[in-house]
Amino acid sequence: MSIVAAFSGTFCRAEEILERFLAESGYALLTDAQIVDRAAQLSSIPADTLKRCFLAKTSVFNPFTRERERSMAWLKLAVAHYCQQDALVLHGFSSHLVPESISHVLRICLVADLSARAKAALKICSISKAKAPQWLGGQDQERAVWVQAVKGASDPWDPALYDMVLPTSDGNVDKNVALILKGLAAEAVRPTDTSRAAAAAFLRAARIEAELAAQGHVVDVFMDGDDVLLRIDRPVLMRERLEAELVTAVRAVHSRGDIEVRTASAEEGKDVYRSYSDDVLSKVLLVDDEREFIQ
Repeated sequence: MSIVAAFSGTFCRAEEILERFLAESGYALLTDAQIVDRAAQLSSIPADTLKRCFLAKTSVFNPFTRERERSMAWLKLAVAHYCQQDALVLHGFSSHLVPESISHVLRICLVADLSARAKAALKICSISKAKAPQWLGGQDQERAVWVQAVKGASDPWDPALYDMVLPTSDGNVDKNVALILKGLAAEAVRPTDTSRAAAAAFLRAARIEAELAAQGHVVDVFMDGDDVLLRIDRPVLMRERLEAELVTAVRAVHSRGDIEVRTASAEEGKDVYRSYSDDVLSKVLLVDDEREFIQ
């Protein structure tokens, strides 16, 4: 059986539609909260910290601590573990962490027009009619920032990101459930040896990325069979030393294949790459009148 990766706006009746789909299909639901809990178990990062990864606003200290990038690495590992299973509906922000290389995933988007969403919000939330559109706009902004970070797309509802975009404004739950079931019946999203191998490669890459994150490195990891490609989006000083550190970290979780490191050139104008450390934040927070006590 396949996997459904579902993304939705708030008050788009996604929960109602997916609940009906689960009842008819026998699939199991996997939420962002469950992904966060699994990532917290796999890492030493508190769940509340991991949840902040989904917020549009990042900490002013993130350039020093790389908290968002580290959290995303562990969230990706949690998703990768679940992608080894079948008959799952992954609903939420985490759905965009599933790589396109895994072809037995039906990617769907559930979205309604603003007026329908505003009416639904007024029934459930203590919010005024005048403020509802602005509040919903803020919710959409959270999703836009996340999709931009993960997929590089500015529009979270862009049809190019999904196999199916399902309008839910008409409230026809049965129709949307039938469309999802029809989509899953397509040959293109049925599991194959190749798609399962892609899921296994995703898990290997995610393990490496999480291990590197645990040791202070933000690196994109790609697999080609047993070979590993590490890509750093910034220029690097003392490259040989960094490569040795990265190779040692990779070998702790992946003993086979070759390891290649690619970095950005200085001409791209980005800041030089630096690893991060858990004690960096405490140093950044040090105020002037405290410095005399540590000199």
